[in-house]
Amino acid sequence: MKFSSTSKLVQRNTNITVADLILAYFRLEGVTKIFGIPGAAVANLITTLKNNNKEFDYIITKQETGAGYIAEGYYRTSGNLGVVLVTAGPGATNALTASMNAQANNSAMLTITGEIDQKYFGKAYLQEGIDAKLNISAIYNNADQYSGLVTDSSNFSTIFQQALRTCWSIPRRAAHISLPNDIVAMQIDDVDLPRTVSNYRAVPDGCNYKSVLATFNEIKSAKRPLLFLGNGSRAALQDPVRLQRVQAFAKKYALPIMTTPDAKGIYPENDELSLRNFGAAQCEWPQYYLKGEHLDGDFDCLVILGSSLGKLATNSWEEDLNPSLHNVIQVDLDQSIIGRGIPISRGIIAEVGAFIDLLIDISDKDEKPQNEAVKNRLTFIQDIKEKHSPYLHPEKMHLDKNPIYPQALMQVVNEVIPKDANIFSDCANCVGWSLHYLNVSPPMQIHYSLSMGPLGFGVAGVIGGKLGAPDKTCLAIVGDGAFMMHGTEITTAIQYNIAPIWIVLNDNDLGMVSQGQAHFFPPKNPSETSWDDYYKIGNPNCKLFAESLGAEAYDVSDITEAKAALKTAIQRADESNKPQVIVAHINTEEIPPYYSELKAY
Repeated sequence: MKFSSTSKLVQRNTNITVADLILAYFRLEGVTKIFGIPGAAVANLITTLKNNNKEFDYIITKQETGAGYIAEGYYRTSGNLGVVLVTAGPGATNALTASMNAQANNSAMLTITGEIDQKYFGKAYLQEGIDAKLNISAIYNNADQYSGLVTDSSNFSTIFQQALRTCWSIPRRAAHISLPNDIVAMQIDDVDLPRTVSNYRAVPDGCNYKSVLATFNEIKSAKRPLLFLGNGSRAALQDPVRLQRVQAFAKKYALPIMTTPDAKGIYPENDELSLRNFGAAQCEWPQYYLKGEHLDGDFDCLVILGSSLGKLATNSWEEDLNPSLHNVIQVDLDQSIIGRGIPISRGIIAEVGAFIDLLIDISDKDEKPQNEAVKNRLTFIQDIKEKHSPYLHPEKMHLDKNPIYPQALMQVVNEVIPKDANIFSDCANCVGWSLHYLNVSPPMQIHYSLSMGPLGFGVAGVIGGKLGAPDKTCLAIVGDGAFMMHGTEITTAIQYNIAPIWIVLNDNDLGMVSQGQAHFFPPKNPSETSWDDYYKIGNPNCKLFAESLGAEAYDVSDITEAKAALKTAIQRADESNKPQVIVAHINTEEIPPYYSELKAY
């Protein structure tokens, strides 16, 4: 069937190129920013972008991996599709790490890689990536949810629409398009372009009523129920009305809520029912609720929303979960992960927001919650919080020592950062410090990359985060090793008048590796080399490095200096619109709560 040009679903376009059609889809999707580095294999597309530069910003980064991290950071704070455009060969392979990271993080990102003209396929042309040893489309097909090779103008729309559907699926995904340069310039006599995105994509929004009703009844009748939120709940809970309904529901039934590490803060950590984050570097509160005494009945009902239950989210299951637990309900739209991390009693395939709405609609009809059980449970949770700090070492959060205790540095962030800020944590030790010692509640958000765990994501990602949320403070907590990897993207921020803030944990070491090796492989005798500061990184002067790239930078060695520097950086970022870098010289003997004396994380 072919719709006429008067159809309400499509509009006829004549005598346009594939490049024009790409921009038409960008307009439909609300894409105005593209990230990457140009090259010959995208010559025709970047020419069209240049001729439409009042509509589209092609933001040139310093390295293609950085471009992908920035694009993902932009998606995370704006909710808009992250788009990466790079050339063939090494441009495409450099961008691969960021694309597979977005896939692992369930972020909506589209990577477009250029390709040489088709007439040169198989002739060992420079940077060929299709009919040669380097097959870019095949590589991305093994890393992303979808990878398509456009072979003619006639199949462009089909392949491009499929990539967009993939990006906006639930959970969000990464997709890739390989686009030969000659095809981009091809003229199309006539093509039907959808009028809206709903003409070619949709997302599910329903769930099974009987399953939700059964789950509600189990929560209501349980002695010690618990709601466990994963990062797949983030989009649903970014709706402030829905979040308020969840808080009211939790209060009505004294239902405690904890999150996975990468979902930290999607439910307010200052809420009376919040047990904060579980798993790696977890808050101290969950263990007391899960295994606690003085409450009638065992922990008997666990409801998991939007989590694949990866190892970082579950690495203390064996210690904390009741082995006789028989009510485990897991809700996710991706049926392939249901029951993967833990045996379940019920799997519900549903979009998390739809499940939450239906669950609360059912609860609104319940005028008689079990008041005695609810009252006892609330008293029990309050008692946990009164008797136990959420932190492993709360006393270290207020030590004003030189060098700085990382615990105290996190407390400075707690005290100074605006309540609607976006925080990006890089990987390695800053994950442990921020997971355990930061207190995050909406509208503040914290963003991790814990599935792939690449160094440098937070360093570059915060730039895209600030671009996506220009009116909010965007702060990255990074190590000096990661900062040296992708710190050159500061010049990208300078060029495009973007003013994020970096706190660099400076220890002249790949600290997580040194400390981890010391924990798991301690020297067996005095003659063996110690792991202490074993993986030094050359003692770079991070302050001078940042200043040489155009940032305003501060060296701090105690908490008084750190607090003053962060206040100044927030103010200067707003006033001068310049990137701000705080280099914090930290105590290298302090170890994040991955391997604490209370838990073997």
